[in-house]
Amino acid sequence: MDPTLTPHFSLSFSPSKARAQRAQAADWAQIDSWLSSKYQGRSVPLFERNEDTLKALLALVAANEKADEEREVLWTVEKRTLAEVEADLERSDDDAAILEALRMHLSPDAQQSLDALAACSVAIDSPRPGAESTAHTLIQLTTQSHALSQQLHRLNHLHSYLQSQMFALRAQLRDIQPSKDTTANTFSVPLSLPQQTQEWTRNTKMLKAKVAEYEERLNALSASLPGSEYSVGVEDVVELENEVVDMRKRVNQLESQIKGFEGLPPDRDAARKEVKRIEKEVELLKRERDKVFAEMVGK
Repeated sequence: MDPTLTPHFSLSFSPSKARAQRAQAADWAQIDSWLSSKYQGRSVPLFERNEDTLKALLALVAANEKADEEREVLWTVEKRTLAEVEADLERSDDDAAILEALRMHLSPDAQQSLDALAACSVAIDSPRPGAESTAHTLIQLTTQSHALSQQLHRLNHLHSYLQSQMFALRAQLRDIQPSKDTTANTFSVPLSLPQQTQEWTRNTKMLKAKVAEYEERLNALSASLPGSEYSVGVEDVVELENEVVDMRKRVNQLESQIKGFEGLPPDRDAARKEVKRIEKEVELLKRERDKVFAEMVGK
């Protein structure tokens, strides 16, 4: 047999392609089941089965299931709410009966006090109609009222101050604005301005003369100081001050030395004789001291 006439079969198998086909078949099965449940025994219309149709139907199924879940949750909530409302109505009827029974058994004073407490709680918007809660609310309202009154007082004071400033500014504006009279249509200067100008001019001339005098004195002082060719600065003044302090210390030392020679004659020979005489007296005093000390030790 001629091998060229033998049919040749090329079998190729892809796991990923097979997996995709199985997933697509499962999606179509889900779509068919959902359509059957929606048509409820009626025949499903024919339509083209391709990937675009599958994607659209899958999105529709997901949206429909989500809407069904939301509707179910809403229905459950409404059902529970209705049950709670009915229970509240039953309890409110019971509470109304109990309240009416209590009101019937209250004395006139107690009923009046209860009405007053209720009216006060409503007026001050207290969260609970108890005596303690009402007292706390009253204290809070009193504090707020005091704070607001203080703020109102400050605002009134500020308003009065601003009004006074506004009146003052308006008065100044009237003084500055030109008058309607044709003879006085320009701003008039104060009458004392010429006198003040003359006084300022005289003071200026006097100050200029004093400045020139001070400059001459400063130049003369700079010329009399050592190193007058240079300008005298703060450092030079500090250095001179230090020299003066050193000289003062030296003078004090010399004065302390001179004080030791006070009482001596001005003649040198006489002064020497006086010194020798004093030395002899000192020697005699030392001997007398030693003698007295020896007698004290002997005893």
